[in-house]
Parts: sequence; structure tokens; C-alpha cells
Amino acid sequence: MKPIRRVLMATVGVPLLAGSLLAQSSATPRGNASAPSATKSAASARTDSARSDSARADSARTDSSAPVALPKVHVAMEAAQSWQNLDQKNDPGTLPQLGSGFQEAVGNVFLTSTLTEGIDAYVELYLSSKHHAGQVFDREGYVLISKVPDAVNVFNVNRVLKYMNIKAGHFEVDFGNQHLVRSDNGEVMKNPLVGNYVVDPNTVEAGFELISHVGLFHSSLGLGNGVTTESFDAERHYSKHGKVWFAPENNWFNVAGSFYTVDQSGNPNAAGGGSFTEMFSGNRSGSRYASVLTAGDPEAGQIKIGKGQKLTAFQGDGEVNLANVRLAGLMGWVKDADINGSDAGTPTEKWTYWGGEMKFSFTSQIFAATRYSRAHTSSYNGDAADANVWRYQGGVGIFVIPEVLIKAEYVYQKFSGFEEGAFVGNPRFHGVVLEAGTRIPIF
Repeated sequence: MKPIRRVLMATVGVPLLAGSLLAQSSATPRGNASAPSATKSAASARTDSARSDSARADSARTDSSAPVALPKVHVAMEAAQSWQNLDQKNDPGTLPQLGSGFQEAVGNVFLTSTLTEGIDAYVELYLSSKHHAGQVFDREGYVLISKVPDAVNVFNVNRVLKYMNIKAGHFEVDFGNQHLVRSDNGEVMKNPLVGNYVVDPNTVEAGFELISHVGLFHSSLGLGNGVTTESFDAERHYSKHGKVWFAPENNWFNVAGSFYTVDQSGNPNAAGGGSFTEMFSGNRSGSRYASVLTAGDPEAGQIKIGKGQKLTAFQGDGEVNLANVRLAGLMGWVKDADINGSDAGTPTEKWTYWGGEMKFSFTSQIFAATRYSRAHTSSYNGDAADANVWRYQGGVGIFVIPEVLIKAEYVYQKFSGFEEGAFVGNPRFHGVVLEAGTRIPIF
């Protein structure tokens, strides 16, 4: 990790945004992750890297002294900085007034490499995030196999890989389509707005996926560890997920259906230190609206469904791209059938959620977007309920250059009908959030 950080710290000083982020990341870590400071120049770092590559190549020479070619690694970074001016209130008038200000800068680093024909490696790191401000934290690391070398092409497996690829490692579970375009920490340039949907399912797990592309038909089927990090609890079980979608090569339309299921109810829930899935009950990248409703919560304002114990979820997605207009929507259902885990009783939590958005591009650089998303629970924290939460977002964006995007968003969110928990008293918030994002190809 140290050579990567040296290059990053030396190369991103030009954009002020990235400079702010890296100033945080060079601070003393507040957790177990290591965040060494970088002092070398970009030229020095690249020279050290070249010397290291040369040394490895020399040590790996064959008897004929032919150098071994090393795979080329591509490194890029995305970073984001937000400013917000939000107001919050509830019916009892107990929520404190919020001031305006800048959020902590966040960023992602991406490393990709073609190890050999048909085998690609991907690594993603958080430079800083809401959960781990000022720290470098791993997010993904996996290989994607579409062809194997002839020497290991046993039973002509490449005939199968022509239609079905294999992803293996620690990666973002492919559930729904929205996780592909949501804002993820510093990676914000795919999202036309600042915030995400009010229900924002996403998680990373160790495991594998089988991915198939045949004409308009595409599918993925995967097995995961059922938790974000490693766990060897006796009652920890694997998750299963799958997705089918129909889309032409130019993706002018896309219709998808997904499922995800896992049963961790044989061990204590998160409060008891047991295993749980974070597909709906956690969010590693945190909220885009800081300190609203529940101050100090990295996921403030976001709906967290169930306890990640005995979870079953389905989601349908649709998207149409016509000239200057993109229309997209989703609908989902999720049930946690035993939020107590191994404790007595089987209290249930059940939600339905849906939403839609439109983006209109005035030019290739300037666009406007709007989104409405809503969720309803009929069983909340084990009790019958009739409660709702909805979020409206509207905003504009401009690509100053292809690598710099500035967005402005107005957001209004309201909870209603909750009789227990943090959302009693019909809390709501609204206001303006500005965000600047940058993409920096390093080498």
C-alpha cells in the first residue's frame, strides 16, 4: 500500500479537492488501518517503482536471460467534497438547528490490471470515508476470468468461459441496477444527483459470481460469505444472490430482476456481536447528508432495514435512454424474518420500496435531474406498523471538464407514522447540498 500512497500523495496536489482529502488521509489513523504519510515526489516514487519492477524482472529471468514481462497496473482516483445547508425539525420541536458547512472530503483509489489474456484483477480502496475518516480502507479486490491459458485449459473450459465468466474475491454483490450508478464514497460522477435512493441496498462480500452474456440476455448467480468481513461463527451461513437482465449492446433499455437471501438467525444479531448481512442494514460509504436527525451517525437519514439476520429481498429495475433523456425506476420488497437472531422469539421487519428518476441533458456538459423515492413498512422492529419515508431530490450538474463535475441539489425527506425508534414525531429535513467531484487518472 505504501508505494501507492506515495504516488497518490505526490500527484493529486493540483486539484484543491483532492488536496483536502489527502490532507485528511495523512493524519494519524483513528483505527487499526495503516495510513503512512508520503513525502517523496511523483518522479521519485515512479523511479522507485521502476527500480522495484526491474529488480523483480531480473530475479525472475529464465536460463536464457529473457526478462519476464510484468503486468501493467492502471491507477486512478476519484474524490468528492460537499457543502450543505440543511434544516431539520419534528413535531415535538426537539431536533436541534443545523448550521451550514463542508463535509469531510472522501475518495476512492482504483487499481486494475490485465494479468494475462482473459484474467483481469481489480482493487478498490477508500482513501477516507464517513465510517473511517482520514484512513485508508480496503473495499474490493477480485479477479474476473473470461479465458484461461492453454496450459490449464482442462476439458476445454474456455468453451464455457466464452459464454460464462467467473468473478472471485471480495466484491460488491450484484443486486439490482442502482448500485451500479449510486454515489459510492468519492465515486460520484455516475450519479446525476448528490444523494442516493432513500433505500440504498449495497454490500461487499467475499465469494464468487458466475456471469453470462448471450445476446440480449444477461445473468449472474453468486455465493457470498453472508457478511462484509470474515466470520467463522458456527451458525454463520452463506448468502445466495442472482440477477437476470435484458439489454442490447448500446443499453438504450435495461430491464432487470434480482434476489438476495441469507439466514444468520442461528447466531446473535449485531447488537449481540453475531454475524449479519449489511445489504440493507449498513452502508460502508455512509450518508450524503451529514448529521441530520441522528447526529454523529455516518449513515444519517438513511433507512436501515431489519438487523441483517434472516433476510430475503427482491428488486426489479427498469431504464430507458432516449436521446437527451434518461428514465429509470425500481421497486423492491425485503423481509427480515427474525431480527432477534438466536434470542427467543422471531420478530419480523418487512418493507416495500420504490422510486423513479429522470435526467435531461441540455448539452454534453450540462444536465438537470429529479428523483422521488419512497418506502413503506408494515412490520417494524417486530411490531405491526403503517409507516412511511419519502425523499425528493432535484438538481443540476455541469462537467467543467470531463474529469471535474459540480452538482447542486435540493432535497426534502420526511418520516411519518413511526411509533418507536429514532423516527418518532414525523422528523424531516430539507435544504441544499453542493458537491464537487473529480476523476484523476494517475498512471
